Amino acid sequence: MYRSIHNRKPRGICLFALNEELSEVKISLRFAGVELVRLRAVQRERRSHSTAAFQELEVELLEEGDYKVYEGYGFYGDTPLLVRFYMLRNEPRIVRYAALLTYKPRVLKGLIKRLEDLGWKRRFFFEIEARISKYL
Repeated sequence: MYRSIHNRKPRGICLFALNEELSEVKISLRFAGVELVRLRAVQRERRSHSTAAFQELEVELLEEGDYKVYEGYGFYGDTPLLVRFYMLRNEPRIVRYAALLTYKPRVLKGLIKRLEDLGWKRRFFFEIEARISKYL
């Protein structure tokens, strides 16, 4: 499932500015309803829709720095999502930024609200939402 999710087109992405330890960030995600299944260091980038979305965020929104990047795969309810944690190499346990990517529309709004209630600071949010009109 983890490999197949990278090939799906993302529907929403958001970025949070943090300054917390990785263990605290994982606890906050759990309180918000996110169950992380897997967490691993990102070493070699493969071309996929999700990788392209994360790279756009990194180029446009992250401050200068040498980041060590970890990627987590998990669920928010029944919705799969990817989470990336950006930590400076000289402070390897402090998460500076967290990016969340989802594959269903209208999922991130509720999750963002919960995370902001826990003290996370949103820097960016974009979601593609298809609306079908019954009047043509």
